[in-house]
Amino acid sequence: MVVDDKKPGEPAVEVKPPAHITSSITSGSAKSATNHVSSITGRSGVAVEPQLVIFEYEVNMYHFTREFLQGTCEGRLRNAVVESRVLHARNLCNLFCGFGEQGDIWLSDILDPAKPPLPTLITALKDVYDAKGRKVNPRQSFNKLVAHMTRDREKNANGHNYDAEFNAIDESLNRIIDESKRLLSSRR
Repeated sequence: MVVDDKKPGEPAVEVKPPAHITSSITSGSAKSATNHVSSITGRSGVAVEPQLVIFEYEVNMYHFTREFLQGTCEGRLRNAVVESRVLHARNLCNLFCGFGEQGDIWLSDILDPAKPPLPTLITALKDVYDAKGRKVNPRQSFNKLVAHMTRDREKNANGHNYDAEFNAIDESLNRIIDESKRLLSSRR
């Protein structure tokens, strides 16, 4: 949750994506967030299995929201983008770490989680994502401050800065995403 600084009765402000996002999408000259997992798609450029479509979407949105936040966005838009980033990070971490429920897509639906180096990468991500007993526990923060309406949100009624949580998981999460893309592209 991020504070909304717009006062009731203030006029709506036109919201535009940051220039670095807009230019990368329209010009195609820069690497855009919409192309982060193109290596797992089929020859047509479209993911070939439903689980891959969902995986590709989660990865793209995780990267897109991170890039979008590097621009200038404030108030409710920033809140929505931060919460979206948390949601997509949570979905990816839960997939890779095996924190799912019946009906969820599991890593084994997409890849063999025992294929090296995935076990090592999974362990490293679990260690930083579900950091029980540590000051920064991204899994707990994501669950209690965004994904569920909890009493813990009362303590953060003025907003929560997720920088510590993202700093904890980003390196491990990006490594396992990159390795997954490599393994998926090699199975074609």
